[in-house]
Amino acid sequence: MESSLEGHSDEVGCFVYKVLYETDFRNFPNTKDDTRIQSRRPFTPGQYVSIDLRRVKDKDENRHDNHHNDNHNGNNNEYTNNNETNHMSNAKNTEKKRNGPYLRLSDGSGWLFETKEGEVVMERVLDVEVGLWCFYADNYPSGIGLRSHPNDIITDILHYTGYKFLPMQKLYCDRKFRNEEGVNFYRVQGSFGWVFDKRRVIGEGDA
Repeated sequence: MESSLEGHSDEVGCFVYKVLYETDFRNFPNTKDDTRIQSRRPFTPGQYVSIDLRRVKDKDENRHDNHHNDNHNGNNNEYTNNNETNHMSNAKNTEKKRNGPYLRLSDGSGWLFETKEGEVVMERVLDVEVGLWCFYADNYPSGIGLRSHPNDIITDILHYTGYKFLPMQKLYCDRKFRNEEGVNFYRVQGSFGWVFDKRRVIGEGDA
């Protein structure tokens, strides 16, 4: 579902992104360093994140500089050709510096971004299935923990919600995502969290 507000448009849904470069949480939908959430560990390459909103800004924070340059000497015919050249140059620079779309984390913990200054830092996963799956929790006697994001690394406390499904507890899921290692992740219906069918990395502790 898409909605448009002044200055930006939002796409709401269930999206999964793969992290390509280490990226910090942001308090707000921008790429500025002073909005980083310093108390949270950054996402690292290879992790996956769950997103519930994609925001595209009609005018990103870099364009005001180009707008200023475009209007410089704009009323003087003597500089018309120079202004046209500058406009083309500024348009190319704007494209290189483009930021966004901005990505809101499904658990409400902050924002990320797909590109920063034209460089892709998050890659969208397109094969997220929509359906209905019913399971009974396994992994006796520990059960299985609900993750904020579709990752199965046992030591990654960043993604553990604190909620656990006990063995043989029934759960319904409405989204499915399979990672490159062959692990299937399912989003639990009525929540923002994910469970998985098997673990890629075996270690000590709860699932």
